[in-house]
Amino acid sequence: MKNDFIKLAILMLSITAISSCSSNVDEQKNEIPKYRLSTSATYIINEGVEGNQIAGSLTVIDNKTWTTSQNMFASVNKRSLGLTPNDAIIYGNKMYIAVSAENTIEVVDKNTLKSIMQIKTTNLLGKDRGQTPRCLVGAGKYIFVTTYSGYVAAIDTATFALKNVYKVGAYPEGIDQNNGVLYVANSNLAKGNGSISEIELSSGKVTNLTNPLIQNPISVKTFANDLYVLDSGLYDPNNNYNQTGASVLKISHGNMTKLMDATMMAIRCKDGKPSKIYTINAPYTIPATPISYQVYDCTTAQSKTFTTTYVDSPAAMAVDSVTGYVYITSYKVNPDWGYADFSAPGFVNVYDENGQLLKTMDVGVGPTTIVFNYLNVPATI
Repeated sequence: MKNDFIKLAILMLSITAISSCSSNVDEQKNEIPKYRLSTSATYIINEGVEGNQIAGSLTVIDNKTWTTSQNMFASVNKRSLGLTPNDAIIYGNKMYIAVSAENTIEVVDKNTLKSIMQIKTTNLLGKDRGQTPRCLVGAGKYIFVTTYSGYVAAIDTATFALKNVYKVGAYPEGIDQNNGVLYVANSNLAKGNGSISEIELSSGKVTNLTNPLIQNPISVKTFANDLYVLDSGLYDPNNNYNQTGASVLKISHGNMTKLMDATMMAIRCKDGKPSKIYTINAPYTIPATPISYQVYDCTTAQSKTFTTTYVDSPAAMAVDSVTGYVYITSYKVNPDWGYADFSAPGFVNVYDENGQLLKTMDVGVGPTTIVFNYLNVPATI
């Protein structure tokens, strides 16, 4: 979960696109080679700590050897990624990284990580509209980015020029697209009364959906007629900023239901439809409440415990759509304090789809985004 508000409260208290493969024909056999998807690498975007001037970084996991390489953006490009890289996507042959505190979008080659362009959002959109880029999605010829100024920008992936700007709700976070429509989670900075914006790309029309169940939406995922929303709920300033009401909501044909309590979610998709929703419920409370790890079967509408092998303090969650492996990143608990150390390097646990722990690897400070780099490889490999 990438929610700056909760981190501020704590401090106060103490793919994804696929590379196109060659369609060369085997002239001797007159056959088109068969290919399959393979996960070549997993990228962990570590946001660092803005208040302590700890820059963000990029950890690369080699999925064949289960080895990690740290600070790879800086190593390849000889400069820092900057403060608070907040989200990333791979679209086409490029990876786009939204660096919130720098008001930039880093565009890099998805395989070499070499910088192609650094887009300054306050220059592209203007200072009044381009402050604090947050989350990204790709569609057609464009990537779309939300900004805390309350806008969504459409950026051409070939020229990096601004195509369009859409006014949405307050403090937009997550964004997704389906069938020519963008869906945007407007968090309202955890003050309640959040909303979901729908943007019709053909007309530019923006409509806002509100509902008593929507308080602080931070992520949206859409499949056909169904929309899944992760809502972080509220933080009570009169009660140690305790978090309440975090949940996964489902919107289907205009009807909204609460599926489960959760502070994080990751959805596995099969044949264009969601098959399983993995969740973690780890609300910020004093005293701390037990953390639960669940998996929800979208076919049977039944939930069960996903794993009993927990991380210290969950930071992010994602599912590799090829392997079905579930990745959960974590802050490390400082043994002297008994609380998460947000300034120390974290780690990632990798589980199979049945919740069996496969691997634990070190990552950077604040590992809040997980991105999978998929390649097409010959089916015989």
